[in-house]
Amino acid sequence: MTSGVARSFTYCEYLELEASSEQRYEFFNGMVYAMAGGSPDHSRLAANVIQILGTVLAARPCQDSPRTCACAFWRPASRRTQT
Repeated sequence: MTSGVARSFTYCEYLELEASSEQRYEFFNGMVYAMAGGSPDHSRLAANVIQILGTVLAARPCQDSPRTCACAFWRPASRRTQT
């Protein structure tokens, strides 16, 4: 993805971009942002957090997710803040 004029993406366009690129992106409010690569310190931190989350969530209906897994989160309209 080249830099230039910012444009809005649909979620489907974002998924197509992710599938066709080696670069990782973040999708937020219709905008797509390139994500930076990780460092050894970041990898250790992520591994520790996933281990702790796995332990805490083991008895709950939630799941932790590895870095390579794409996740989507939606906030109900009634809980969104007005800007």
